[in-house]
Amino acid sequence: MAVMGSGETLTFWLPMLYQKGTTFIIVPLKNLGKQMADVAASLKLTSASVTCNTLTKLLLKAIENHEYRIITISPELIVDPHFWGLWKQKSWCKGMDQIIVDEFHCIDGWGGC
Repeated sequence: MAVMGSGETLTFWLPMLYQKGTTFIIVPLKNLGKQMADVAASLKLTSASVTCNTLTKLLLKAIENHEYRIITISPELIVDPHFWGLWKQKSWCKGMDQIIVDEFHCIDGWGGC
């Protein structure tokens, strides 16, 4: 485990520069998701930070149309019914490159198993 801010997330940024599909980054904190979306934008990668405050029909439609390369999202929202329809569509999933869980060591505290 690295100290926060030491650059450990850079390990998953490099492949995103060369891939063409969508990457979901699951983050435990809204401000961390926003920060990552801002970094992606600075790298000229279209990005969205999805939170309960930003989730709209317009944003969902943009995600469905693969308008964003990088999407940061909370663990709770990634399993929200709004996204289940997308996860079930093989054609939509073909546009996915990867799903990354940042701060994985915190997963126990997220209320899961």
